[in-house]
Amino acid sequence: MRFLAALMLALTMLVASPTPSSFVTQAGAQEEVVASPVANTRWRGYVRWSNGEITEWTALFRRDGVLEYAYNGVTYDNGRWTQNNQLIYWQTNNSFAMYSGTLAGDSMGGASHNQRNDTGVWIFVRD
Repeated sequence: MRFLAALMLALTMLVASPTPSSFVTQAGAQEEVVASPVANTRWRGYVRWSNGEITEWTALFRRDGVLEYAYNGVTYDNGRWTQNNQLIYWQTNNSFAMYSGTLAGDSMGGASHNQRNDTGVWIFVRD
């Protein structure tokens, strides 16, 4: 239950967070928002697809750009990931599914799509 509560809080933070690359201060000056690298970090969360499927995931963003991920009791290491400051992108299974989103502290979330034309949303928190 605490995990679900943390995910809901993370989703709220992502929706309310500044734009991915910058924010405007009270003085009107634009400042760069710098995100922590995700290399060698573990995350867990949920992916919800437009076909109704919801899966709970764990993920390790390896330093070499490989994404190790698990859901439905099976672990895979056929994903690849990249990060550009707050923007995060990964693909799984030779680009069968693609995920893009925004990192905000210890949470991240975004949209997904796959080769079957399903779309989805995902949200993860740092483990």
